[in-house]
Amino acid sequence: MTIRDIRPRQTDIPREIDIAICYGAPKPDGRQLMQLASPSVFPVCSPQLVSARTDRFETEIFTRFPLLHDKQVSWDRWFAAQSIQKPDHLQNIHFANTSQALTAACLGYGVALSNDFETQDFIRDGRLIRLTDQSIPEEKDYYLLTPAEDRGSARASLFADWIIRACRPDHSQPAD
Repeated sequence: MTIRDIRPRQTDIPREIDIAICYGAPKPDGRQLMQLASPSVFPVCSPQLVSARTDRFETEIFTRFPLLHDKQVSWDRWFAAQSIQKPDHLQNIHFANTSQALTAACLGYGVALSNDFETQDFIRDGRLIRLTDQSIPEEKDYYLLTPAEDRGSARASLFADWIIRACRPDHSQPAD
């Protein structure tokens, strides 16, 4: 079984790939395509960075601390969705990927945008907190690309079943 990380802009998945988890819908090319999740993103930071969590979006929080950027999530979209004009004087730190941005957030360097998949362990362990309950949808959904039903290996099928259950909030199988 081959598992490979497919970059978001790639829509043609090579045929030798047994299973692909994709950010954005790839071309199925005769294979099965299932939507796995439609996560929302929200601001997170180290609990030491702010004194208390707020259930209200406060622009002032975002003017005191640097905004941590990755290549996936846009703070411009976040501010627009909140109908707030993004202040011009914000400090910004850019990272190559979400993992780096979340590490910087855990270390107290600023506020990052991320989803439950990427932050659940950090939040559970108390390394990050959500600054608000408000969220926006990610630009793309996550999909699972698998071989046609009669062509997949047993290992690929077991992995697909596991990842589908893991991506469901109640860890149940989807209805067929």
